[in-house]
Amino acid sequence: MYLAGVRLKAPYLRWIGTGLITLQAGRLLAVDMFALPTDTWTSIAAVDAVVFYANRFIAAADVFYGYAAAAMLALVIGKEAPERYRSVEWLGLAAGTFTFGWWRRLFDFRLQGYLVGILGLTAVWAEFQTNQPALWGALAVTYALALCAARTADRFLDGESGGARHVAAGAATLAAIALVWHLVPGDYLGLAWMALALVALELGLLELPSDFRIHAYAVAALGALRVVSFNLWLGEKAHPLIPAAAMLLSYALAARALTVRQRKVYAVALAAGTLFLLDALWIAMPESGSAPLWALVSLALVAASFQWDDPVMRVYAYIVAGLAFLRCWGLNLTTDAEPVMGAATAAACFYAAQLQAPRGRFARLYYSLLGTSLITILLGYECSGSVLTIACGVQGVALLAGGFPLRDRVLRLSGLALLMACILKLFLWDLRHLETLPRIFSFIVLGLFLVGVSWIYTRFREHVERYL
Repeated sequence: MYLAGVRLKAPYLRWIGTGLITLQAGRLLAVDMFALPTDTWTSIAAVDAVVFYANRFIAAADVFYGYAAAAMLALVIGKEAPERYRSVEWLGLAAGTFTFGWWRRLFDFRLQGYLVGILGLTAVWAEFQTNQPALWGALAVTYALALCAARTADRFLDGESGGARHVAAGAATLAAIALVWHLVPGDYLGLAWMALALVALELGLLELPSDFRIHAYAVAALGALRVVSFNLWLGEKAHPLIPAAAMLLSYALAARALTVRQRKVYAVALAAGTLFLLDALWIAMPESGSAPLWALVSLALVAASFQWDDPVMRVYAYIVAGLAFLRCWGLNLTTDAEPVMGAATAAACFYAAQLQAPRGRFARLYYSLLGTSLITILLGYECSGSVLTIACGVQGVALLAGGFPLRDRVLRLSGLALLMACILKLFLWDLRHLETLPRIFSFIVLGLFLVGVSWIYTRFREHVERYL
């Protein structure tokens, strides 16, 4: 009757035929679905789907037949497909209807694909912990849709391609995250997510599609949080290769973000990589060895920051230097954990970092004060009485002697300040608390230092002025 209405151009015959088809489909869904054997019911439903699609093509205006056909096929898949592959087949149906709608520029078929795809993705989400094939299918279908919407926007309605691209790219990212979670052991899951972020970032930079660029940053943050919370904070110390690998991935992300002028992302990724590096050194080395290595990291960072004119890296170098100073003071100097070697190595790194900085920059003052303070604190722990006064005097003279050829005003002022502190200590403390011989010895040695400095200033004034 429906065909007769189309042939004779009689709308009432078409609607009568549509009513009869609706009654038959309603009985099939309400009664026969539960009364008939599954094979019989699915055969009838499949025939109905073919009839519905045929009616859709015979009368293009009756688009509801297409939706009814897609719904019937989805029900057939739900009844016939094994549970393990049901979601995959739904996604396949969604891909087929969408592809046809994309090819023929038919919105109703694309909408069928969207709706059936939502059904398939919902099923994937419900069973993602146990169904790996479904995750592969979800990733393939959603990525294909995102790429199609990004590259062939002219085949979509206004606003449709952008919405489809955003949703499909987000679903593809979630599917990839879940798939990696399913495939990778828990100890390496954070690293795998960070590696996935690099892949997503490259796809985003290549406009395949561009949405993956933002998603990559979120996935990288998720992976870094996983490494920190699962590998570094919980249980015993992790293997040092885990934070080391996280450091490399973070630095790779920072470098890639810098090439596309994403300064904020670069700053965050560089900070994360530096923290992972410090943690790897802390895990790999004895407790007394971490502070000198942290100071060495600060030296490398500050040298690179001046080489590449990177103020962000320079700030991180200052922070790492401060952490190394505090750890050396709090651990190496207050315990028996090789105080002299640790403090001397850290101070040497600080002075080397000072020399890397141009004159007049804050870094030169900062590292000089760190190195001088650390050596002075070391002498305070290792020496006492008159020996401390003499040791600090030797340090002051050494700073003065080094400040002239290096033409470093900070070193010279630090040396003079130490000598002044020695004089004050000599008169305010040593005179009252030391015995006679140590007191006399302190006066003699410090006096010789002061006389020597004065003689050098007087005798070689012209040479000294050239270094000032």
